[in-house]
Amino acid sequence: MYSKQDNRKYLEVAVMGKINKVLVRYVRADGKVHTVSLQNAHLADGRSHSIILRLGGLNRDLMHMELYVNCRLADSSQGQPPLVPLPREAEMVEIRHGQKAYTRLQGAVESLRLALGGSVAKAGALTGCPFQGDSSAYNSVSGDVHSILGDHTKALIGQLIIFNQILGELRQDIREQVKEMSLIRNTILECQVCGFHEPRSRCSPNPCYKGVACMESLQYPGYTCGPCPPGTSGNGTHCQDIDECEVQPCYSPYSCVNTMGGFSCHPCPPGLWGAPLAGTGLDFAKTHKQECGDIDECLELPDACVMNSVCINTVGSFKCGGCKPGFLGNQTSGCFSRKSCATLTFNPCDSNAHCSMERNGEVSCT
Repeated sequence: MYSKQDNRKYLEVAVMGKINKVLVRYVRADGKVHTVSLQNAHLADGRSHSIILRLGGLNRDLMHMELYVNCRLADSSQGQPPLVPLPREAEMVEIRHGQKAYTRLQGAVESLRLALGGSVAKAGALTGCPFQGDSSAYNSVSGDVHSILGDHTKALIGQLIIFNQILGELRQDIREQVKEMSLIRNTILECQVCGFHEPRSRCSPNPCYKGVACMESLQYPGYTCGPCPPGTSGNGTHCQDIDECEVQPCYSPYSCVNTMGGFSCHPCPPGLWGAPLAGTGLDFAKTHKQECGDIDECLELPDACVMNSVCINTVGSFKCGGCKPGFLGNQTSGCFSRKSCATLTFNPCDSNAHCSMERNGEVSCT
């Protein structure tokens, strides 16, 4: 995106297909060039792809970007510096593409469109992406597309829309006819004129998911299934497991084990303590979290450090310091009182006297 007045570049988008990246370079409000790298752009496969780059928050302090590849969100980036203000007149901005900026350009751009304002659904309408959101997006964009394509193309698009509507109605009619033919077939098979047959239960064998109750019904297909078991989702006939680990109920995301209908958490890491956690269903996982607290090894382990030395508790572990005041030594030889009968170095008595330690820690010589 360039300025027609002074040929200044506002925005540049480079698709790096071989490394699955899209680089966005733009001029910030302070005049400096800023680069954002968006990942997961799998494009180098020899096929055509649609790419949508949405810039939001242009009038705010922070800007965000969203990259859509083939109508799917591939990557996004939040909290980016704002773009330099663009000219108010659209005629003052020029969109260029080609190989002016790159000596080795592989691939081709079939069409390039720019949409100012609106939701992502409006941008999706330009590329045929059925995004949910603004239902009027396709109507607002269709006017721009019609003005470009011409009257003949507008007529063709109108015919295609009518054709799709007819196909939808025909598909619904076929479904109704299949249901009616199935009911007629069942009536003929159970007709008393053709021979009396004991009415067969629609719930035997049980067509529902394992453990789901089956109830006979007068409406097609002759039965209804109850709700799926806790921890699963579906229509009762087909139930799929819910991955409770997605809401991270455990202390660490890597310690969560998803099971059929529930989940369980690994024990707390070494140096931490907490109750085990296991449960069933997404609601339980959202309201219950595994808590792991630090273990004070200095209190739990009396022999963590040598006697009369300093023990320092840390998160998940501990470390030993020097000797306490009034004691000398280290963690290897031990910490002894400055007056002690244990070693000759700290013995205050004469070599011919007997040294004894009192209960209060004092030394007496006899």
